[in-house]
Amino acid sequence: MKILFGATEPSIFGIDVSIWLNAAGILAGLAIAGLLTPWLASRSTRRDQQERTLRLLLNTWQTPANPDYQHAIAVIPIDFRKCRAVLDAHEALMVAVNEAPAQTEEEALTKNETMQNLQHQLMEAMATKLGLEVTAEKLRARAYLSKGFVDREMMFISAMQAWTRIADALERSNEMFAPTTPDQPEPEEK
Repeated sequence: MKILFGATEPSIFGIDVSIWLNAAGILAGLAIAGLLTPWLASRSTRRDQQERTLRLLLNTWQTPANPDYQHAIAVIPIDFRKCRAVLDAHEALMVAVNEAPAQTEEEALTKNETMQNLQHQLMEAMATKLGLEVTAEKLRARAYLSKGFVDREMMFISAMQAWTRIADALERSNEMFAPTTPDQPEPEEK
């Protein structure tokens, strides 16, 4: 094979084909980067939001009255809009949540267990979508609430229940003492 230097290379409009090929490669690279970069950024942002939602659920699933739990449940259809497994698990939980309240203690226990299982299945589906190893069994086995946390929550509940009793007592007191207070003259207007 002989390489000849100085031989005439093919050209288009007086410019060597190699220069045209380099220019075409640069333009193609810019076009691909221009299209690919926003898609990758969007994908990364979506995954970050999905992880945040899963973290919120993992941190609050044991206390469903927590506003963060409510928020996480509400945004699942948005954050996981293209994941059928997560949307199906979310829908199953919503159906169970919206069923009629339990009438007996036994029904309440059964409903509570069903709700917990559905929560675990939802979090497992979310974790699977994100490529994480979080199973419903692990969630059940590793559930943890400190005694101090439970005691604090019970005090909050007791305090909220006490407010109604206090309000009722004040109302009765006002009714009892209303006849004993003389009519107050209205202040004069200036």
